[in-house]
Amino acid sequence: MLDYKDGKAVYALEKGKYVITHHDLERVYDERFFTLFPRMWSDQSDHIEAYKQWGGTNGIPLQVTDQSGKKSILKKPRFTENLRFMFKYQFNYMYFRYFMWNFAGKQNDTQGTGGAINGNWITGINFIDTPRVGHLIYRSDQRNDPSRNRYFCYLCFSGLPGFSTM
Repeated sequence: MLDYKDGKAVYALEKGKYVITHHDLERVYDERFFTLFPRMWSDQSDHIEAYKQWGGTNGIPLQVTDQSGKKSILKKPRFTENLRFMFKYQFNYMYFRYFMWNFAGKQNDTQGTGGAINGNWITGINFIDTPRVGHLIYRSDQRNDPSRNRYFCYLCFSGLPGFSTM
C-alpha cells in the first residue's frame, strides 16, 4: 500500500538566511508490490482500467491495510502481464504507431484509445489497412481533415535500402 514520509527539505530566504520551510512528501511503496521490470502502476482509476485492458486482469491478490486500518485486496500485476502491457501498448500502440504515422500515414490527430476510428496509422493501401482498422467509410470532414495523410508506405520502402546496408 502507498504511504508518505518526509522527503527533501525545501528552503526559502528569510531575513538574509535560508531556512527550512517544509519537507516534500516522498512516497513509500509496499515492497510486496516490487517486481522485476515493472510497467503498470497508478492511483488513478482511469489508468488502472487501461492497464487491465492492455495488460490483462489476473494479477496476484495481496491483502493491504490503508492508513485508516481498513483492509482490502489489491492485485499485483504478474511479470507476464507487465510484458504484455509493454509489447501491446508501449511498443506497438505508442512507439510503432508513431513510427508508422511518420512513414506510412495517419487517420487523424485524435489520440484514440485503440479503437478503429481514431489515431491509427493508415497507408492508403486497402489490403493493408482493412484487416487492421476495417473498411471505414469516412465522413467528408474526416476525409478532408488536414492531419489525415496517406504515404502508401513509400517512405518505409524508400528507407529499406539504407537500413539494409547497416
